[in-house]
Amino acid sequence: MNAPNIPLHKAKVGDTFTPKVFINRDVVGHLTFARECGNVGGGLVTGTARLEVVEISPHTQKAQRWIKLAMIGTSPPQILKLTAEEFMAKLRPA
Repeated sequence: MNAPNIPLHKAKVGDTFTPKVFINRDVVGHLTFARECGNVGGGLVTGTARLEVVEISPHTQKAQRWIKLAMIGTSPPQILKLTAEEFMAKLRPA
């Protein structure tokens, strides 16, 4: 079952998401905030990997919005930081 996308402004801290597509190091390397992202190891598998929202940027007119998600089950927690567009394109509700 494919859950509908959730726009960034409706996501909340604690919500969980799963990748729509396989996310590996190459994909992460092309993200806007790639330097701020953690290690995805062998990759994040669609429908299996779970990421929890840990922080969302404040809404401002001048700055690009972003979201930080922690990969559930990693210690220390590995973080992905995505723009609103990347979030909508790569993740769906778990």
